[in-house]
Amino acid sequence: MVFHYGRLTRNGGADPRTLTFAVLSLQTTGLDAEWGARLCEVAVVRMRGDGTVLDEYATLVNPGVPVGNTELHGITETWMTGVPGFEQIAGDLVSFLGDAVVVGYDLFTAERFLTAEFDALGIPLTNLPGLCLLSTCRTHLKHPDYRFDSLCRLMTGQWPAAEHHALEDARCLAAMLTALIATAPQPLGWEGPVSAALPMLACGGDIAPRPAVPRRAVDEDLDTLASRLPRMGNPPAPRVDGLANYRMALEKFTVDGVIPAEQVERLAMLACRAGLTQQTAREVHRELLARVPQRVGAAGAAAEPGGGGDRGSSSAPDWREVWRPRELTPQEYRAQFAESAAAPKDLVIDPPSTDSREELPGPKWNPKTILFVAVLVVLAAAWQYVVWTT
Repeated sequence: MVFHYGRLTRNGGADPRTLTFAVLSLQTTGLDAEWGARLCEVAVVRMRGDGTVLDEYATLVNPGVPVGNTELHGITETWMTGVPGFEQIAGDLVSFLGDAVVVGYDLFTAERFLTAEFDALGIPLTNLPGLCLLSTCRTHLKHPDYRFDSLCRLMTGQWPAAEHHALEDARCLAAMLTALIATAPQPLGWEGPVSAALPMLACGGDIAPRPAVPRRAVDEDLDTLASRLPRMGNPPAPRVDGLANYRMALEKFTVDGVIPAEQVERLAMLACRAGLTQQTAREVHRELLARVPQRVGAAGAAAEPGGGGDRGSSSAPDWREVWRPRELTPQEYRAQFAESAAAPKDLVIDPPSTDSREELPGPKWNPKTILFVAVLVVLAAAWQYVVWTT
């Protein structure tokens, strides 16, 4: 298995505020890796348990198959121009996941996709420390709705800025983990491994980060666009041809520091093809402001590096009533979420086994179905007999 799962518990353990976490979010072309679905976007936010963000990484991934799930994540084939394949970003991804506890909303599902991708490359990736935030919230919080957006609203006081966008989802998960650790009625401890031996892979540094584009078209300023790109500690140089196209589009479409609503997705796509990060995008914006201030204005000139753009900040709500008096035991967890008729169908309690995979159930034949098929066969045979004898 890719992950060796641990847990946050109220029964002692290492102080999670001092640990490094790698918050992972994926977007995929389908719902099941065993049916051929592939990764099409990945993001990692490295942070300490006290909420300090250490680094960010995000890129689209060329899946090598037609991009599906578009209605969910908004990624189309048009976004895939010049995007690296998984074999080109595998080393970078492993380096961002290393020496940290990997956190995911439903980490068991993410594990299946990572397993498929690394297996296809023949790269053994095992025993990374892992924490499933969905299982953790169900263990410690009593809430009627454990969906990602509902938990984000509960724990951070905000709805996700752009759900089903890898980087924005990872940022939301990081804020949720911070709130969970900071507001626990009793101190939480980490029970599990904190590091693992990783394969030695070359880091290519090729990225194509996708800035989140609002579903509802609105005008945006330059700093908002830049804030939706990853803030990397060591940002790679932009692609020369993509950067030239991005600069030309900025000069053509940006007026008074604002991008018209109908051009926001185009600028975001060009930023992606140029391989821009927060830092490199802001450098381009400052150069443009200095060269053509009469066209662009000063709206983006005062933009300071860093920050969360339009995400804003708000203190976590008082959700002491949501915390369970004590955490659920594994037996209570299974009884409540796995054996109850009202349990969510997507719940996965235990990590999938590496030596056995559940086969898809075959079709169920009831007596009525069998009778119906038999009648059809008889009618078809009778019709053939009539045709041949006339």
